[in-house]
Amino acid sequence: MESTSTTSGSRRKIIPICGMFFTFSFAYSIGSYSYGEYGHEAFWKKVRPDGPFKNHTHYSLCDANTSSKEYQEEQIVQSLVSKWSTYMSLAQGLPLLVSSGLFSTLSDTFGRKLFVLVSLMGVFLKTFLMCLAVEYNWNVYLFILFIFIDGCCGTWVIQLAMSMAMVSDLTIEGGKSRSFLITVVGFFLSLGYALASFTTGFIIRNLGFYWSLGIATMVIIAPMILLYFVEETLQVNKRVQFECNISTYIRNLVQFYIEDDPVNQRSTKVKYILCLTAFICILLSRLGCFSVEIYYIMNTPFCFDPVLIGIFQTSKSIVSEFLILFGIKIMQYKLSDSAIALVGTITSVVSFAMIGSASSTGLLIAGKKIISSVSEKYI
Repeated sequence: MESTSTTSGSRRKIIPICGMFFTFSFAYSIGSYSYGEYGHEAFWKKVRPDGPFKNHTHYSLCDANTSSKEYQEEQIVQSLVSKWSTYMSLAQGLPLLVSSGLFSTLSDTFGRKLFVLVSLMGVFLKTFLMCLAVEYNWNVYLFILFIFIDGCCGTWVIQLAMSMAMVSDLTIEGGKSRSFLITVVGFFLSLGYALASFTTGFIIRNLGFYWSLGIATMVIIAPMILLYFVEETLQVNKRVQFECNISTYIRNLVQFYIEDDPVNQRSTKVKYILCLTAFICILLSRLGCFSVEIYYIMNTPFCFDPVLIGIFQTSKSIVSEFLILFGIKIMQYKLSDSAIALVGTITSVVSFAMIGSASSTGLLIAGKKIISSVSEKYI
C-alpha cells in the first residue's frame, strides 16, 4: 500500500508538469488548426487566383448548391487539400517512427527533461517558420518541410510519452496513484486542446492566420519556461547505461519481444504486448477519426454550422475529460487497472459503431461524449 507522504509528494511535483503539458497542448492545437485552415485558403487562391476567397469552413456543406460552379471548384480544392494533408502526415509520421522510439529509449539514460525540450524546440521551429511563410506568402508545400522538422524532434508523441514516463517515475509500481495521476495529466492535455479548439476560430477571424500562428509560437515558450521548474523525475541510480551501438540496440529491441525475460521469469510480457497492440489499434482509430470528424458532422444528417462545430468540439472534450477523471476514480474502488482498460477497449468499439450509424445529433453526442469517455485516455 502506498504511503501518504509518497502520494502527496508525487502530487506536488506533478503540478508544474500539468501546467507544462497544458500550455503545450494549447499552443500545439492552435498551430494545427491554423495551418490546416490556412492550407484550405492557400489552395482556394490557387484554383481561383483572380477571384475573391470565400472561407468555406465557415458554413455547413448542407447549405451549398451542388450544381454551382463554386461548389465544383470547392471539390477540387478539397481534393488538393486532402493530398497536401496526406503529404503533411507522412512528413511528420515517417521520422516519428525513428525519433519516438529512439528518444523514449534514450530518456532512460539521459533523463526525461532533455527530450521534452527537444520536442518543444521542434514545435517552436515549425510554428515559427509557418508564421513566416504566411506573412511572406511562401509556397504552401514548404509546410511539409516544416512539419518534417517537428516529426524529427518527436512532436506531441514524445510529449505524451515523457508525461507518462514522468508520472511512472514519481509513483510506486502497481499503486492506484499512478493510474490516477496519468489521468490527471491527460486531463490537462485535453483541457489545453479544448481551449484551443474554442479560441482558434475567433483568433483567425479577428487577427488572421499570421497572428494565430504567431500566438502559437509565443505560447510554446511557456512550457519551456515551466520545464526549468520541473524536477528531473528519473533518478540517477535508475538510469540505463548508454551504449552507442545500433546493432546492439536493434538486437535488444527484438529480444525484448520474442525472448523470455532473463531477470524476471514471472514477467507478464505477453500481456504487455497484447495491451500495447490494443493501444496502437485504438490510437490509430482515434487519429483517423479526428482527421474526418469535421467533414462528417458538416454533412447530412447533422449539418453543423461553424458555431455548432466549435461548441460541439469544445464541450465534447471538456465533458469527456471530467467523465474520465471522476469515472476512473470511482471504478478504481471496485475494478483493477486491467479491468478498466478492458472496459475502455470495449467502449471504443461501441463508440465507433454508434458514431458511424448515428441518425440523430443525440446519438452522435452519446457516442462521442459518454461511450468513448473511458476509452480515450485510460488504455
